[in-house]
Amino acid sequence: QRQMCIRDRDQVLLAELVYPAPVENAEERYLGMEITDRNGDGSSDVLLRFSQEDGMLELLFCWDPETRTFRSVPA
Repeated sequence: QRQMCIRDRDQVLLAELVYPAPVENAEERYLGMEITDRNGDGSSDVLLRFSQEDGMLELLFCWDPETRTFRSVPA
C-alpha cells in the first residue's frame, strides 16, 4: 500500500497521504496516527505509526501551504 485517505465521519476526504515507499500489510500493521504541529509552522502535520518486526515504523507528513498537500518528510 502506498497511500492513506483521511476522511471525516461523513466520509468527506480531508487529506490524502502518499507513502514514500510501499508499506506491506499496512492495514494489519497500522498502530495509529497523531495530528499536531510537529515542525513549528502553525499547521497540523500527520505522523503515522506501523508495527515492524524490529520495532515501529513512523511516517511523517507535513502540510505544504504552497501545494496545499501533505509532503512526506523524515520522521
